[in-house]
Amino acid sequence: MSVKYGEIFSEYDITEWGIRFGDDAEATIMDTLGTAEETMEVRTVTKNKRNMPWKTRTKATGSGEVKVTAHIREDVYGQMFGMYVDGYKDGVMAYGNLSVHEQFCMTEKVEDEDGNVKLKAYPCCTVKEGISRKVETNAEEIAEVELTVSVDPDGTGMGMYQVIVQEDTDEKMLNDWMKNFDASLVSATETASEDQETNPVGGE
Repeated sequence: MSVKYGEIFSEYDITEWGIRFGDDAEATIMDTLGTAEETMEVRTVTKNKRNMPWKTRTKATGSGEVKVTAHIREDVYGQMFGMYVDGYKDGVMAYGNLSVHEQFCMTEKVEDEDGNVKLKAYPCCTVKEGISRKVETNAEEIAEVELTVSVDPDGTGMGMYQVIVQEDTDEKMLNDWMKNFDASLVSATETASEDQETNPVGGE
């Protein structure tokens, strides 16, 4: 079980966020996230006794959504919406029945009012809705893009991870979290060596 953080942490400022497509590439890190509203889903089971509620248990599903407002790099935006379609000239993106919203990992670096840091990760994300943009000519304030990001559980059943950075927090995990997050990064179980996997004890 994780060591518990014994202080209040109020999420105050998102200083960085990252979007990574695929397992090989590093995340694109941006400092342009305005808001992130997170809602994770649960499933509640009720046990009745003599036709009266007797016991309830609530369990997370690993699914949910994050509503985001941000200024987003154009290449990242296009890849989120599957706009890089083959068959067009260089620089042309298109959105239609050949566009499949691409899955990505989203990471966040969040600070509280005292500058303490929490790292968050959603490893299996897709944009839930279609393109929706508004342009106001000569507006005094440039509007941020609004996205609803669907969160799915990864191979371990988890949809969201977080860690509050402390003096003894694993250094490799901290260094790799924003750009190269996956579930193996946070696992406390050492991966078996190649020799153990290919030649287990008692094998020939």
